Amino acid sequence: SFRMIKYSNIKSVLKFSLPLSFGVLFLWMQTQSYGIIIEKYIGAEFLGYFGVGMALAFAISSAFETIVMQYLYPVMYKKMKDENKFKNTINDILNLIIPIYFLLAIFVSLFAIYMITLLVDMKYYDSYIYTIFGIWIAFFRMSSNMIANIAHAKLNTKKLIFPYAVAGILSAVGVVFATQVNFYQYLIPSVLLFASFIGFLYMFFEMNKLVNIKLNLGTFYSIVFY
Repeated sequence: SFRMIKYSNIKSVLKFSLPLSFGVLFLWMQTQSYGIIIEKYIGAEFLGYFGVGMALAFAISSAFETIVMQYLYPVMYKKMKDENKFKNTINDILNLIIPIYFLLAIFVSLFAIYMITLLVDMKYYDSYIYTIFGIWIAFFRMSSNMIANIAHAKLNTKKLIFPYAVAGILSAVGVVFATQVNFYQYLIPSVLLFASFIGFLYMFFEMNKLVNIKLNLGTFYSIVFY
């Protein structure tokens, strides 16, 4: 087994994993750094209300994303070695899953008020607005993660660094500035949503360079209709 440990093998592993580690760091900045910043500049009380709403949205989206991965990732992995089949498969998956993520965001937005009351506590009732913001932030994050599988399949994970960096830095810097204004209650989640959207756009453009992504609006409308 030690004979398999060669410089070329180590180099290949590092080439794949090091960009992922940077991507994870920036993803943490995008989804978690707001807690440290809010506690420092505003206080733990607001962070509690804000964090509860966001955490509920992120928990729902993460559970849903895990289910999607279990059903669809095996299909995608089987086609990775064949470039033409993978291109068609990843486009089919994106055209199926992104509209479903969109519907999940709509569903949570409509029922956020009841979810907070039932799943958390009545005293956090006012946090439902942050659950609505949170699920749309999660929508762009989940969609970005799905598209990011193209870089994994192509073993070109360095393409992921810039989109995650844009979203992470925008989130952290934006929240710092947002805490300095009087209407921070709405500006902070708006900044996080904007950063998530911009990160998704950059991810789309970067992955489109590796595989031609074709989002079919007809499929989108059909799924939304059903």
